Amino acid sequence: MDLVCIDFLSMEPDSRGISNVLVVTDHYTRYAQAFPAKNQKALTVAKILVEKYFIHYGLPVRIHSDQGRDFESRLIRELLTTLGIRKSRTTPYHPQGDPQPERFNRTLLAMLATLGQEKKRSWSQHVASLVHAYNSTKSDATGYSPYYLMFGREARLPVDLCFETSKDGTEERNHFQYVESLKQDLQRAYQLASQAADKTHLRNKRAYDQQEPFSVR
Repeated sequence: MDLVCIDFLSMEPDSRGISNVLVVTDHYTRYAQAFPAKNQKALTVAKILVEKYFIHYGLPVRIHSDQGRDFESRLIRELLTTLGIRKSRTTPYHPQGDPQPERFNRTLLAMLATLGQEKKRSWSQHVASLVHAYNSTKSDATGYSPYYLMFGREARLPVDLCFETSKDGTEERNHFQYVESLKQDLQRAYQLASQAADKTHLRNKRAYDQQEPFSVR
């Protein structure tokens, strides 16, 4: 929650007339949420951020977006200022400055494409479960699932119940022992995740630098 990126994904309207998804991604953990919306108005953005994100996850230090007029509106600016949240944005010359939402958008579109034809007509009703599956899957960039890095534990899934792979909660530990153990586990996870993310960044940078520069005609 140090840096949270927001972006809109536009799609074909579903049976409810919904054609937009507000994507909110935590930069460090890659934890994402996607909120279907009927429009991209500033008031819609503000209501989703306050009622569906801030109230559940707390306030981020900074929010980053492109220069969409609704993200740059007076309403959003005053909301974030009131809540003590800094705002940054990409520039027209460096749109790759906000890569994570774009990357997640592609992932979400690919997941939605796997839905059956009937479910595709009501795709907005399936976004939440698909995003949860994404958050529960190990990220190649960090080596951990976004869910684990955000909450300090893996999500308990139906498959865990079938194969009894989750702890049943019978282990006796007081709150202090739990917190100390959680801190140690997360410190180790954050260290390894940062190392993995740095390696991925360097690999992507080398690939980018090796591209031939385009010529201006």
